[in-house]
Amino acid sequence: MNIGYIEHFSGIGGGQRMLEILLDGLQGTEFVPYVSCPGQGEFVDLLRSKNISVEFHKLIQPSRKNPFLLIDAFREWSSFIRPHRFALIHVNHLHGGRSVMPAAFWHKTPVVCHVHFPLEEAYCRWVFNFLPKPAGFIFCSHELQQDSGAHLKKYYPHARQWVVHNGVDVSRFVPSQTSNDISRIGIIANLQKRKGHEDFLEMAARLTRQGKSAIYDIIGGDVYGETRQEALLDYARQLGISDRVIFHGQMADVRPVLSQLDILVCTSYQEAFPVSILEAMACGKPVVSTNINGIPEAIDEGQTGFLVPPHAPEALANAVTILLDHPELRNEMGLNGRRRVEQYFSCDAYTAGIIHIYRELLKCT
Repeated sequence: MNIGYIEHFSGIGGGQRMLEILLDGLQGTEFVPYVSCPGQGEFVDLLRSKNISVEFHKLIQPSRKNPFLLIDAFREWSSFIRPHRFALIHVNHLHGGRSVMPAAFWHKTPVVCHVHFPLEEAYCRWVFNFLPKPAGFIFCSHELQQDSGAHLKKYYPHARQWVVHNGVDVSRFVPSQTSNDISRIGIIANLQKRKGHEDFLEMAARLTRQGKSAIYDIIGGDVYGETRQEALLDYARQLGISDRVIFHGQMADVRPVLSQLDILVCTSYQEAFPVSILEAMACGKPVVSTNINGIPEAIDEGQTGFLVPPHAPEALANAVTILLDHPELRNEMGLNGRRRVEQYFSCDAYTAGIIHIYRELLKCT
């Protein structure tokens, strides 16, 4: 059975890494993937290196006020659906679902929307207004389903809902022993405001003033063109720590740097279920993270890491200090984190969860 996947972004972020894991897991099953992306990019290059079929289609948004946009979207997606005769379409962002719904409805192809990020109620009300509705929504955390899922249930009561936690390939992300003369503390996140990089830098400045010697690795790029890196560089200079901070930019493979870290820090103000935390835990790294959204579903407080309030650099610094001062605790938390990922958040568990949804839906259609 052919499955169509619709991406809204051709770069590589958490959602794209999850789709990569899923596409790898489909090998040997009855499902054959075909991916649509909006244009060229790193994710397209990655898929083609795996011999996965990729096409380019515009995410034209239907409009009640402009029937020509509705017609254009219908034609655009019919050219993707018709030749492949998809059994199911899986979209990685609700905007993609909105764009494809008229054509999918005409071709009697069920659509599943993957929700990777918290949604405002106004957006949920608008997104499929006056359009055919998806067959269901997949959420990457229980908290996300309880919050955004409640909005979606209100406006699309017949669409089904499932939770499948993100996963990580535990054969690729493996524990590594570090022997750093100077501790290395890292953050893995695209350079978006909501990721809280300023708090990470303020934490680093506090630790420096306390006499802690460390290198601070910032792994992630300015993928949305917001000129964030230059602003963060300038802020590091203002804090007097620019000589301790390394900006690695966007990395197709974070493992070389991640393996050298002693501690991973997540400073996000808003998340769903970050892949970077799972990757760090799989590599045996203790995690200090903000206590928001679905993150507590990943981190076992006091066992695999520490959870602190958002917008609290002092709390971040205090938690990191405990780990810096107690290497045996770092090691214990790292081992606990690895076991937790193996038990609950492997790529096999993730893929099995998605495939179960496919089979369940297709059995009913």
